[in-house]
Amino acid sequence: MSAAVDFYALLGLPQRFALDREQLDAAYRERARHAHPDRHVQGAAAAQEQALSAATAINEAYRILKDPARRAAHLLALRGVDASQARPSPALLMQQMTWHETLDSARDRGDSEALQRLGAELRAQLHACEARLAAALDAVSPDTASACLLEFGFLRRLLDAVVEADEEVHV
Repeated sequence: MSAAVDFYALLGLPQRFALDREQLDAAYRERARHAHPDRHVQGAAAAQEQALSAATAINEAYRILKDPARRAAHLLALRGVDASQARPSPALLMQQMTWHETLDSARDRGDSEALQRLGAELRAQLHACEARLAAALDAVSPDTASACLLEFGFLRRLLDAVVEADEEVHV
């Protein structure tokens, strides 16, 4: 993802983490409608290429901004921060180990209730993490935001693993 392209500006939205989904959807539809390549079929080849390029950029902007993790990484990139350089805290690493052990144990036992409890705990953690991420981005605290983004990504992946394990138990 390139920090050279400001996807917020491309869609005419304020540069902040908290976005109203309806506002994002409306901005996307409006820009996509005007830039759609079919509207430029009768134009010169250069105009057609420009329309295709604009439509591609608008689609990419929408894809990035509708996903909280990608939106946060984009905001950080716009502020000159490479979120991929963040390193997890020892506390987060220990918590990850505990959650993974709980997941493995519940999966091995085929314990759907334990998987559902873990899933509920992870959803609550994910919600709290997203709130911390939003606060850090709004306060323009890149180090804190990078750490929150790292945690957010981990929580989403682990929650996906819990849901998948629970589905396997029910098969």
